[in-house]
Order: sequence, then C-alpha cells, then structure tokens
Amino acid sequence: MPAHEREARFKSAYLPLRLEGQERAIALTRLSATAGKALPAGPGLLVYTLGDDSRDLNVRPGDIGFALAPRNRPDFLVQWPFLVCLPDYKVEGMGAMAKTIADSGLTGVSIEAIDRQHGYIALKPDTATYLTRADDPEKGKARTPYTIEEAELIDLSSDVMLDPVEKDYLASKVELTLKGIGYPELAETHYNETIATALGLPQVTLPDNKSYDPLVPAAHFLWNGSALATSTVSRDLPVTRPVVEQVLQTQQRNLNPWQWNAWETALSSRLSLIWGPPGTGKSQTLRALIAGALLNAHQRGVPLRILISANGYSAIDNVLLGLPALLKAIMPTVPVSLIRLQGQTKEAPELPTGIQPMTVVSTQAPLEIQQLQTELSAPIGLTVVSGVPHQLHNLSVATKNKTAPDRKKRGELTQRQWFDLVVIDEASQMDVASATLVLSKAVEDGAYILAGDDLQLPPIHQADAPKLLEQHVGSVFEYAKYVGHVQPLPLNINYRSNKTLVDFVRTAGYNAKLTAFSKNLRLNLPPLPDTSPANWPDELVWSAGWAKLLDPEFPATAFVYDDDTAGQVNDFEADAIVAMVWLLRGRLRRQLLHELNPDETEKVATNHVYNIQAEFWEKAIGIVTPHRAQMSRIVTRLQQLFPLDDQEKIRAAVDTVERFQGQERDVIFASFGIGDPDLIRSEDEFLYNLRRFNVLASRARAKLIVLATQSLIDHLPNDALVLEESRLLKRFIESFCLPVGPLDLSHKTNDGVINQPGYMYRR
Repeated sequence: MPAHEREARFKSAYLPLRLEGQERAIALTRLSATAGKALPAGPGLLVYTLGDDSRDLNVRPGDIGFALAPRNRPDFLVQWPFLVCLPDYKVEGMGAMAKTIADSGLTGVSIEAIDRQHGYIALKPDTATYLTRADDPEKGKARTPYTIEEAELIDLSSDVMLDPVEKDYLASKVELTLKGIGYPELAETHYNETIATALGLPQVTLPDNKSYDPLVPAAHFLWNGSALATSTVSRDLPVTRPVVEQVLQTQQRNLNPWQWNAWETALSSRLSLIWGPPGTGKSQTLRALIAGALLNAHQRGVPLRILISANGYSAIDNVLLGLPALLKAIMPTVPVSLIRLQGQTKEAPELPTGIQPMTVVSTQAPLEIQQLQTELSAPIGLTVVSGVPHQLHNLSVATKNKTAPDRKKRGELTQRQWFDLVVIDEASQMDVASATLVLSKAVEDGAYILAGDDLQLPPIHQADAPKLLEQHVGSVFEYAKYVGHVQPLPLNINYRSNKTLVDFVRTAGYNAKLTAFSKNLRLNLPPLPDTSPANWPDELVWSAGWAKLLDPEFPATAFVYDDDTAGQVNDFEADAIVAMVWLLRGRLRRQLLHELNPDETEKVATNHVYNIQAEFWEKAIGIVTPHRAQMSRIVTRLQQLFPLDDQEKIRAAVDTVERFQGQERDVIFASFGIGDPDLIRSEDEFLYNLRRFNVLASRARAKLIVLATQSLIDHLPNDALVLEESRLLKRFIESFCLPVGPLDLSHKTNDGVINQPGYMYRR
C-alpha cells in the first residue's frame, strides 16, 4: 500500500526527521510534559518529528508492534533479512530465524510518548535482534552487536514511515497447549461432521496404532462443560457469607440479591457463568466471590490457589486492585499472597500495598518466578495470581535452565495443575484459543467462574468463523453457554445509567428484569444561555438548538438530517459536537443529580464543576464514531478550540466503540457521519452491528446524543442478518425516542455558513 494511503488510515505515520542535539532536547521536554514523566535524555530513545497528516495516528504510549522503514521503499519490511545483511553481517538474537525484516525486529520500535500538538514522537528501539559481522570470531569470544543503521545497511534519519507490524504471539502457544491437552476419548464423542468439514477432514477416526490421550483438567472444560456445571464444590457457605456480608455492609458495598445468588451458586459449582450487563457490578461481585473463597479455605484450614485472568490488564485490575483492602477487612491477620504477572514492555500501574508485581518471560525463569512455581505446585497457604493468557503460558513453560526444553516437554509443561479456582473476567472478549492457555492451569478437581456479557463486542478475529461453528471458536463465554450448555447467572441491577437508558439497552436482548438503580439520574447542568455568549468561538455557529439537544431532562436524544453525500468525514457533525462540548466544558458539574447511595438515599449534589484539564475529558464526555477519519476531524477541532487543555486527554475522549468498551461517561455523543447510500451499503454490516450500538449506548450514565443522516436510518440491508441487527439503531430513532419537531442547525465552511435542517427526537 502506498505510504500516503497507509498514513490516511491513521495506522501508520510519516516521520520527516529524527532530531538530534538541542532540537531533540526541546522535543524531549515537550514529550515528557505530555507523558507526565521525565523521559531519559540518553540514546535509548529515537525522537522524530511527526508529519502534519500523521498527528492523529491511532496509538497510545506503551503500544508495541511497530517498525521503521524508508518512505521510498514500500517493500522494505517484507524483505528477507539475510538478503539485506549478506555477505557482511548475520542476524542474531530473537529474530534470527525470521523470514521478513518486519518479523525480525531489526527496525522494531514501541511507542514511548507522543506530542500531537507540537508534532513529536519518541520511540523505544527493539534490541532483542541485532547484527554481528560475519568475520567476527565465532566461538569463545564476545561478538560486537550492531544495529541495522550502525551497519550502514539503511538510513532511518529522515523520510521514514512508522508502520504497524502484525505479529502472531498466540498460535505457537496455543499449539503447544493443544498438544499438551492431547486427544482424549471425550473429545471424539463431541466431534461432529461440521467440525470435520471445517477442518477439511473426510472423517474423524483414530488410527489403530494410536491410543487416546489421558484426560487433563482442560479437557473436562472443553468437552464436558454441562457435567462440570452440575458438579458441586464442598464449601460451608452459611458460615462464610455472614462474615463477608458484614464487611460489605460496613463499607456500603453489600451485594444485591442477584449478586448474592451468583456468589453462592458460583462458589458451589465447578463451572459457572456470571452474566453481567454493563454497570451491574460484575467486578464487585467477583471480588466478593474471591474473598469468600479465600475466607472459606482459611476457615477449613486448607490451602487455596486462585487464578484471575482476562484478555487485558484493565479488566484484571478492575478486580485485583480492590482485593487488598477487602481482604484486610475480612481477614485482617491472615496472610494472602497476591501476585500480578506482567510483561517487560508496558509500564505497570501503581499497585496497592499487598500486591506483588512479577515479570515473567518464557525463557530462563528468575528466582522469584521459580519460587512462585514451587509454591503453586506444593501449596501451603492462600495465593491469588493474576495475568493475561500469554503471561500465564510463559509462567508455565519457564524453567530454571538457560536451555529451553524440547517441544514435547514444553507441551507437557503447559498443563500445570496449579489453580483450584480459575476466574476469567470479561470472558465474552476472550476467544476459546486464548482461553486454553488459562484453562490448562487448573487442577484435576478445579472450579471455573467466567464473567462477561455476550451482547457486548466479541473477540476480534482476522477471519470469519466457519458457518455453524461461530460459538466453537468465538468467546469462551459463548462456548460454555452454547456448546457446554451452561445456564448463565444474571446480574440485573444497573448502577451506571438512568432508567431511560437502561430501558433502551434492555431491548438489545437483556433479561426483562434488568433495571436501573438510580432511576432518575440526570446531568447536573445549570440552564444554558438563550443567546450567543460573549465568548462564543468565531469558528462555530451559535444556535439555541444546542441547548435543546443537551437538555438534561431527556436522557436519550437524536438529531436526524438529510445528507446523501457525506462520507467518512462529516464536518457538520464534528462542529455540532464541538459546539455542545464547548457549552458543557466549565459548566457540567461532577455530581450527577438524583444518584443514589447503596442505602438508596440520594447523594448530595454540589456546584463543583469538572476540572477542565483532566476530569472533564476523562469522566464527563465521550465521543464515539465508527470511522477513524471522523475521529481525527473531531479531535482536531477540539484541540484547536481548547489548546491549553491536555491534548492527549482530549484525544482519548474521542474514539471508536471498541476502545470505549469497559468505560463510562456522563454524556456520550455518537457521530455516525456517513450519508452516501453507496458507502452505507458497502459498510452496512459494520455500521448497524447490534453489539456495537449496544456498547455505545451502554457507556452513557445520564445522556446519549446520536447524530445520524436520514439515509442511514432509511437504508434496508439486503442481508437478513444485517437487517435484523440494524433494528437497534433504527428502534432508538424511530420508536424509542419520540418525535419533537424540525430543528435547524448550522456550521461554517470555507464557503460560509451552511444551514442544516433536520428533525429532533428525544425521550
């Protein structure tokens, strides 16, 4: 793909110049201010200028998986490293056997910091792969490492592209794990013709000379889920629950009846699903559940090992970081070992006292990792380990020796019988393949608790699943629900949103009993001006209609207008959102109106407004749009209008649905933008995705504002499934919200003020 097209997709960036000397020092100062920490001034960072059209690059500090390449050599990253390096140099290190420059890591970098306002980016080079001179001594002597630039094989000082590199970190781990799980007889009894066809197998039979593999714990989960769900775990919960409940009541965090039902059922069964729609207190329930399991083990005088996993650390930390305080209140004198596994790339958050971070790699294990492996293999106390699937795999195969064991032995090492209870949060976002890296760490009679919401966005796959097998390779939550036939335990009280918004998201397919806790939750927003304020920005057109759309008394609002030419960038919607954000900034107050305490008394509403430097962009507003081009346009408008606000926080407030999953805001703006019927037709499966709109709507606490063209609402997809999925967006506009009447809005272009008539709906 040409460089300018890669750049236009906001996944790649053009880097005109690498800075040195005084220019580099100035840039580092500004990058440090953006990053909120002092960046090292030494040679460990590469500092470049960002091209003007690359400032909205869709990255965040800490992101990995990028490589540098000359702009005028689009084929550089797919070259075979040896052809580039021969005859004078050899590739050494982690990427020694790679087939491309991209895979080798010779020009690999990670994002250290980015200053979009001034146009700087700091990159951390990957040093795991390096070059040595072919004529260096081969044995017994140290060989001098060179970077690809030091070897003068390439010049990356100017006119450079920063490109994402797709690396497969999963397949080899899953392959080893599946070899460890093997092919027990139980697997064959669950095989069917659809699976065989998808795998290209004419029939499924075991060779005469091969015996079945023995059953390992993960095999029970994969092929006997319904039996696990009906198997019980012996715990004296009537003794444990009163202690946990008393502490939760003291902390005003007591569970509701739905949560207590999930707590008791999950702690009594070997396999449970907790269905937690947005805002229903799933993380709080899991913390109480883990604390109950630990307390019960202490009461019975037995050791207990618990594993907490999820696809990402944010989900893990939602559960883990609150555990030390809860356990201290419940078991003040009982030691509990809390471990957070982490990799070497991303910086860990500040951890509460009581949680020990451990860095784990899949090669030689450091002493503390060896000690943890020993403690898990021969438990004597209470231990909680948390980690993403990749790190759990690394923990299982790491050994004390420098030389890695052979593949057969490593396959066996993946089946570590370490954990009595496996808890997977956001299990609806973890695919079955990744889940095998977690499930394979359970003991023979272990228990599993999966929490998630299969009406939110599923795991991202690079290919469509085979027909009729979507639930076999999709999320592990759906696998257990549909393949294992496990009935989920619902959490049916939403603590995030008001009744209007909960009533709407319930139509996405949630339990009819799902209700809002703070039913009358509203924006705490003083009356907005009737006429143009004295400091109203010149680049925006004033309209009394902005206040009508923002009216706190109507939590659900939509503005629909005619525009059958708008593409992925829509200037009118960008300006409309910026105008409403301008009115909220400095006016919207922190405490929402009519929010209830756990005892159902109303929280005191104050006049304290959101801090405009941080809180406003992090908690008050969220702007969701399906296209990165529209995202970039809105970000640019906001940053131009508010140059003194934290530019990175502004950018983080505008994103796609995928990035907003798991977050919440007082107000959510949805900018669909697109109006061209041909473009809508080509993207209708993406635009109308029911789960995507459900995630969008369920982020809002008190207000949801949707901007959409009439052609988007009127479009009828040809595909029956897409047509069915489109019902949620259409229902929001056409039946859930009530018609109010015509509304004229305007925005400025280079040609002057453009009037944009439309129709307002609200509820």
